Formats: sequence, C-alpha cells, structure tokens
Amino acid sequence: MTRRKYADIDFRYSPEIIQTCIGLVDDPYKTVVREDGSLNYHFEEEIFDINAFNIPDEQDMSRYSEVIDDNLGFKHRLKPVFTHRDTFVERKQSYSEASLPFVFTEEVYDHTTFKWRTFAYRNASGFRADLIIWELTASDDFGRAPSKVALKLDGPKDGLPAIMESKGTTAYWTQDGFNIRGITHYDFLNAGETRKGVFAVVLDGEASPEDLTVEWAEKAEEDMRAYWKSVRLFEHRFTIPDEDLMEMLRSCARNILQAREVKDGIPEFQVGPTVYRGLWVIDGHFLLEAAHMMGQRDEAYLGVDAVLRRAEEDGSIQIIPDHYKETGIALATFVRQCELMNDDERLRELWPVMCKALDYILDMRQQALEIENYKGIFPPAFLDGGIAGPFPEYTTPLWIVIGLKRAYEEGERLELERFEQFKAAYTDIYKAIQRAFERDMQTTEEGVPFVKMNMVEREYDRPQSATWALAHAIYPGEIFPDDDAEVTNFLALLDSIDNTQGIPEETGWVHDQAVWGYSSMFYAQTWLYAGYPEKALDYLYSFANHAAPSRVWREEQSLTSSPAAEYCGDMPHNWGSAEFIRLVRHLLVFEKGSTLELLPGVPDEWLPSEGETLAVERTPTKYGEVTVQLDFIGNDYYELTYQRAPGNKEPQDVILHWKGKVERSASGLEQAGKNMWRIPAGTGTVTLNLRK
Repeated sequence: MTRRKYADIDFRYSPEIIQTCIGLVDDPYKTVVREDGSLNYHFEEEIFDINAFNIPDEQDMSRYSEVIDDNLGFKHRLKPVFTHRDTFVERKQSYSEASLPFVFTEEVYDHTTFKWRTFAYRNASGFRADLIIWELTASDDFGRAPSKVALKLDGPKDGLPAIMESKGTTAYWTQDGFNIRGITHYDFLNAGETRKGVFAVVLDGEASPEDLTVEWAEKAEEDMRAYWKSVRLFEHRFTIPDEDLMEMLRSCARNILQAREVKDGIPEFQVGPTVYRGLWVIDGHFLLEAAHMMGQRDEAYLGVDAVLRRAEEDGSIQIIPDHYKETGIALATFVRQCELMNDDERLRELWPVMCKALDYILDMRQQALEIENYKGIFPPAFLDGGIAGPFPEYTTPLWIVIGLKRAYEEGERLELERFEQFKAAYTDIYKAIQRAFERDMQTTEEGVPFVKMNMVEREYDRPQSATWALAHAIYPGEIFPDDDAEVTNFLALLDSIDNTQGIPEETGWVHDQAVWGYSSMFYAQTWLYAGYPEKALDYLYSFANHAAPSRVWREEQSLTSSPAAEYCGDMPHNWGSAEFIRLVRHLLVFEKGSTLELLPGVPDEWLPSEGETLAVERTPTKYGEVTVQLDFIGNDYYELTYQRAPGNKEPQDVILHWKGKVERSASGLEQAGKNMWRIPAGTGTVTLNLRK
C-alpha cells in the first residue's frame, strides 16, 4: 500500500486562478476577489453555463479551456490601477487569519509599490459596500510623474454598481460615464511619496461621498474585524493541536456561512458563490451534517424544510434532471437530520413523504425491468461527478439503497407502517447491484479489479470515473462490510492512482492529468471505515495542500506537473469545506455500524503537549452529543474524558483506539483487541489515564 505523509500545509498544489469570497454571513452579495486583486460582480450562468462547463462532449476533452473567458463568467471586473509608467516585477497576495475574509494585494514595480486591501463592509443603517483601501508609494529614485489611481473596468458599464472614492489632494479629475460619485486622485507623484485613498463599491444603501476618507475606511476595517471576531464559527470546542489544521477548519466553517443564504425564511447551505450558488440535494446532505458539527443545529435542521420544498406529487425529490438518485439521497437526509437532533417525532411526520418516495422508487424499478434486454437497475440516468448521461449506471442504485437502508432501519425501530416494503426494496436492489457487479467486473493493467460506474462501455470513462457514489455507499452508507471484496478492490484502485499529488487522480469531469480535490475526502472516509486511518490522514493533508493560500478550493484542477490548464466548478467550493470538517470529526469520533469509535485516526502529531488540548465538544451523533477531551499530564501520560448525553439510540459498543497503555478503572474498561479498548456502552461519563 502506497503511503506518503504530507504533514505540512503549505498550499503546494494551489490552483493558479484563485477566487476568494469576501461576503458576510448569509450575505446576498457574494463578491469574489481574484488572485490579481480584482473584484468580480454579477456572475452570469448563461455565459458560464453549468452544462456547457461541466459536461464535455464525449470526444471533446478540451471544452473547459474554450468556455472559460477572462472574467470567469462575471459581468463586471474591477481592478485598482495607477496611470504612470513603470515596469511590473511581481504581484503578491496575502490573507488575514482564517476567520477574516480580507484580501491583501501588493504589486511591485521597478520604482513603484502599489498595495490595496479589500473587505466587505456593512453598518447598522444597512449601508453595504466592498471597500478597497489603497496605498501608492514611489521609490526615492522615482523622479516625478502625473498619476492617478482608478478602478479599471473589464466588462460593460451597464449595471455596474455605484462607485464612490475618497477625495484627492490638490487637483481632481473625473471620468464621465463610469458612475463614480466623488473625485479621483490626480496629481504629480513625487519621489519618496506615499499616497493613500479609498474606493467603495456600493451594493446597498447610501453614504455621503464627503464621509469617505481613509480614516473612515480604516475605522470600518476595525469594525469588520470585530464583526468577524464575534461570529462563532464553531459553537463548541473543536480543537486540534495543529494550528495550520485549525486555520483550515476555521476557514471551512467561515466559507460555509458566507455561502449560506436565507430564502423565504429558511437558511439554505449553498455550495458556492457562482455556478453552484443554490441548493443541491447531494452536496446539501453533507453540508447540513457539517453544519451540525459546527454547532449550527437549528439552522441545519431547517435544511429538511429546504429539501421538502423539492418534493413532487409523484413522490420524487429532485432538482437536477435525470438525477433520480436524489430521491434516495433525500431519504437519507431526512433520517440523518432527525437522528442528529434525536427527533423521532419529526421522522414520524416525514414518514408519509418518505413512503411516497418509496412508491416513486418502486415505479422506476419496474420501468427498468420492463425494458427489453436492459442492463440497468433503474432507467437511464445522469451519473454526475465525471460522467454525464443518461446511461444505465450504478450511481443511482447505490444512493437509492443507502436511502432505503436508512429508512427501513429507522422505520423498523419506530415500528412505522410499510417499513417491511422499504426493506424488501432495499434487498431487491442490493442483490441486483451484486449481480451486476459480478457481470461488469474488469481489471486494470496492473490487475486491480474494478467496476465502471457507467454500464455503457466507453473509452472516455476511467475505472475511477464517477466513483463518488460508490465511496458514499461504503461510507456513510455502510452498504458493504468493511472487509467486503467491493471495499478492498476499491481501496486497491484508489491506492493505484494517488501517487502524484497524494490524492486520487482523474476521478471527475476533467479526465486527464487532473484531480477532483474534495472527492479525496469521500475516499479518505472509505479508508477510515476499512481500518486504515493513516491513509485517511494522508488524504486530509494532501487535500489541504490543494487549497489556495486563502484556504479555499476549486472543484477540479489540473496537476501542477502538467502543462494542462483545465479546471471546472465553483471556487470557493464548500462541499470541500464540509468534507474537511467531517473527516476531521470522524478521525476523533466515528459512527460505524452500531459502534461509537473514539480517536480512531489520531496521529502522534495531534497528541497535546503542555498547555494544549485535543477536544471535540458536544459533537452530534446518532447516539446523542459526545464530548472527547485529551489533556497532557506529563511524562507521556494523558487524561481522557469521555461524555455522552443520552440519545434516542444506544451504541452496542464504545471503542477507544489507543496505541499505548490504558489504566483500567471502575468504569469496567476492557481490552477489545490490539490498540482497542471497550468502554461500557451505557457509560455517560468516564475519565481514563493513558500512557503513550
């Protein structure tokens, strides 16, 4: 098994084109700042159409570069510039601490340094603007030249937000038609001189141009720092003794809240600010779970209502055409949300909707059985995640059996009507998947067994294409036992394709020399489920290193070693943020079958030193809220505290993973295997002394 350690987070695989959202929590304005420091507005999906962008024709593997224009689908792009002549040397961009979405850009020229910092601002009166505070410095040997600082517009003037600027010094210049209120800096720039100013891109409300001074803007910057400091990214402690990793977690949580938007009174956890600005059933399933782990319990639980809005009269729950699997995903979402809230009554209320979904699934299954000589388990469907369609395929049956399994398990526990039909449907479809897997099994040139997710054989598809649903079927679906051949074969396939940049390659839409970054988080959890936490950790750190230095991810990007420049998807892409949070939580507290596992993937590097704590507090599980805290005592000794608030279900086992020694206690602790210790399942609180 190939293993590589990527313990340092240095963004070595950062995409070249970077989009950083500077919006506020639940902000309807999702301003994106590019790697060149430009501010980008009014994303137009008709220009940057998701179907044209993400789904290339079978014979056209270069469509990505054809549809990506300089503005990345934004109608308006604004970038600070100066007008005197100088030779460009380099551009640098830096960012605040992870809890603050501020972007700092610096351009260095032979005789000029031009800096600006950008952030979103809102005051109590409702004035909302994006502020740019700039600073222009001439070197001591500059000489002198007339120079002004302005915002260069790339795009039409029509629809451009109003722009205000701070008052100049001695001479003034205005630009007609640019919708600028106020006056532009324009004067001789002299050797050794530093000039400062402000632009405000006004998105809502009004302010007086006379009030827009550098002093006012710097006070506004202080106010917005205080605003972000007041935002609780994690309601309860979620602490790893690795500050770089903690910064990634904070950024993930912040980006999720920035992408969220309140629609008709319900906060919808959206994937990103551009092409994926909306609710997606599959992404949403995991975003809602991550939101619970952040402590956003009530807001996440309202996600059930957001999904219910998509329920149709025929029983389907679906957004994307031909994406029939979404009905199965919705079933799983209803169950998971109710169990994280320990709310059996809400599940009973949802049960009629779930029964209608079952009828829809049974009808689709019957339609497939009636197609003569048909290989598929359901009618031809859109696969997603690397293969389009509709085709006879596996992603739909895999997610539908996940939903049916979760529904029948809970229906049986609560003795709800028709749970037997859910179980019968699950059994029928699961057996059909097994038969089809046996029929479609192939091997790679290296002899690794695999099943292509598309039942129609095409050279375009890789063995690993669209295996996202197979990963989900393994975990969290737990359709296959952890030592099942389907699991071991899949892990062998992943192991054969993760060597270049530490995560599996060519799993998504960009089929050649590329990575779908956050798919590695799906795959990492299959490794953890199968008992290989070291590989899960390798993927975690490697995925972190595919982020931009602003700690955000692009959905897919070319390998850095490749001359290819293809990429696709939103940025920031917050399914990636959600998966990062989920994987870290699962390395600390992992729900597997009927067992609650503690510290199943904690490396030595995460063990606390003096004054440090490893802790996850009141993290939600189907067995109630769980707290695990590990403190350093001294001389390789640690104190572990475990607490669990009672839930509607009890685990059969609580297993602590620890490679050293564990002092037995009155809690009835017993060794359950190598490096595994069993805590009595009904235990509410226990404190253990551990030795490394």
